[in-house]
Amino acid sequence: MDGEIVLFDTEFTAWEGSAQRSWSEPWEHRELVDIGAVRVQAATFTIVAEFHRMTVPYVNPNLSDYFTAVTGITQQDLEAKAVPLADLLADFHTFCEPARMIASNGWDDKVLYETIGLNGLDTAPFTRPFLNLRLPIAEILQMNKADTTTSKLPIFAGLEPQEKAHNGLDDAKALARALAKLRSDGRL
Repeated sequence: MDGEIVLFDTEFTAWEGSAQRSWSEPWEHRELVDIGAVRVQAATFTIVAEFHRMTVPYVNPNLSDYFTAVTGITQQDLEAKAVPLADLLADFHTFCEPARMIASNGWDDKVLYETIGLNGLDTAPFTRPFLNLRLPIAEILQMNKADTTTSKLPIFAGLEPQEKAHNGLDDAKALARALAKLRSDGRL
């Protein structure tokens, strides 16, 4: 319980029905668009640093209307704020460097690796394992893991919602707040 942990969340390309199809159409890929992270103190989940970046997808650079409706991220937002993927990955690696662990509420690391692969980049900077907290959180909350959406975790932990759903940074903050509440309640 000493040191720091990175909690992160991703938003990635999606189309109407893509989740149900498991992105199985030949043109569908789960490509990173938005990543947010917080570095927290392991003992209390108190946020000590924040990270937020966007990048333009390589295979499908034009965001779908569905994606924009879900996340609120527009093509104009992306064009104004996006950084090259290689820069995003280098910055994220640097942000994670002081942390003992990197975790998310789901398989966000798989989105990172899929995006890295589609772009032909090296995964070497990410040698530490990523931890998926979804199952342990679902067990603590006594819920089906499919229902433990990151943005709703504060509500399930007994807190008022504060963050915007489907925003990488806000979802990472929601995860930190929920874990802090579970820790303070003695459930974690």
